[in-house]
Amino acid sequence: MKKILAINPGATSTKYAVFEGEKILLKTTIEHQGSDLQNFERVFDQYQYRLNIITEGLAEAGISLQSLDGVVGRGGLLKPLMG
Repeated sequence: MKKILAINPGATSTKYAVFEGEKILLKTTIEHQGSDLQNFERVFDQYQYRLNIITEGLAEAGISLQSLDGVVGRGGLLKPLMG
């Protein structure tokens, strides 16, 4: 089975889950305090902040980035990609 990380960065939260097939291995919602996000001028500037939260959460759950077969995300900051 393939192991997939799904990320949903919202306006006030970051949700992420790891799936293996249809089985949920990890499901997390981080509610951000307004002061946490006010430090960033633009949404894209939050990238490293949110990446750190996700990678720390994965490590705490014993899931390595190398064990993932794919990563999907929701959001509008990417230009259309050829696939």
